[in-house]
Amino acid sequence: MKFDADTGRLDVAPDAPVCGTKLRWSAPKLVATTNEKGQGANVRMLHVLVP
Repeated sequence: MKFDADTGRLDVAPDAPVCGTKLRWSAPKLVATTNEKGQGANVRMLHVLVP
């Protein structure tokens, strides 16, 4: 996992393709939860990498 604070992009590398699909589907909820619970987090997008 890698976060670029300048762009607000969170890169995530799933273990399996199925996990990547689930992450893509739940991206808006994950971004909202991360910003809500993470102190100083300003995630604007989730980028799911190829496993």
